[in-house]
Amino acid sequence: MGVYIIAEMSCNHMGSFDKAIEIIDAAANAGADAVKISLDSPDGGLTINHKSGNFMIKDGPWKGEYLHDLYARTHTPWTWAARLKAHADSLGIELFATVSCKYGVEFCEALDMPRYKVSSYEACDIPLIREIKKTGKPVIVSCGMDWHDAWDELQGYPASFLYCVSKYPATTEDFDLNVMREFDGISDHSAWSNDVAVAAVAQGAQIVERHLMLYQPFDGISPDHAFSLDVGDFGTMVSSIRRVQRMMRPKQFKRPDRQLCKSLYCVEDIKKGERFTDANVKAIRPGNGLHPREYFRIIGLVSKCDIKRGMPIKEAMI
Repeated sequence: MGVYIIAEMSCNHMGSFDKAIEIIDAAANAGADAVKISLDSPDGGLTINHKSGNFMIKDGPWKGEYLHDLYARTHTPWTWAARLKAHADSLGIELFATVSCKYGVEFCEALDMPRYKVSSYEACDIPLIREIKKTGKPVIVSCGMDWHDAWDELQGYPASFLYCVSKYPATTEDFDLNVMREFDGISDHSAWSNDVAVAAVAQGAQIVERHLMLYQPFDGISPDHAFSLDVGDFGTMVSSIRRVQRMMRPKQFKRPDRQLCKSLYCVEDIKKGERFTDANVKAIRPGNGLHPREYFRIIGLVSKCDIKRGMPIKEAMI
């Protein structure tokens, strides 16, 4: 099975259904396996509308915004979901969703979405995870925050866990890919770089999730633009991952041609009964004679026949 590449739409549609369709088209054209949308609802179990300091984001790209205001501005309208899924189905690419509440799970079940995603910030929500488990469908969990309870809860269930640095954007120096073999894949929020995702695949990642945006800033600035790849860079990433994939595929060893390797050759005419010496035998190219490892064995032995200069030394001659 190949690496499962997910194009994360997030809020890069910028409130435009047409842009959402374009992102699905771009993901399919790039060779991604799936598009993921975020069916968060600011009032549906994600947060509440409350203007106190507790509900204000303290740092990062959304510093100073209230949670409810941010999610109200950036969420994907649920009314789009059926049409987006139908469009993805028509292109042969999967579409599924990140959910944050019981109602999101019920909604996705009505659309027969193939799998679920749980974000790093919801990985601690065991009631949500138990709702997903009732569906029997696979779930992917990002492990950027408090995820160990989710790990315990999902033992024996078809779940995949993604290494994630919950920093937006993350730098390449924030990642420790030595831990990749403990996870099934990676959710990469690094800044405009393919390096992390491709390196993770080389370390064994079987799932790669990456934000995909349209050409920006010409198309406007999305709140997620700092850690999203545009169409061209996303396509380059997919191509690079597929190449790494092919390199890591088990292959049957085929012994290479020794034509240009060294072997033992007669470099001065040798008469029958004459001894082999370091003057008349050398290890030179090409590779048609005895292996150079035999040099010390044959030196001092005698030739069974006349050997002309430029002939490879064969066992039958000794």
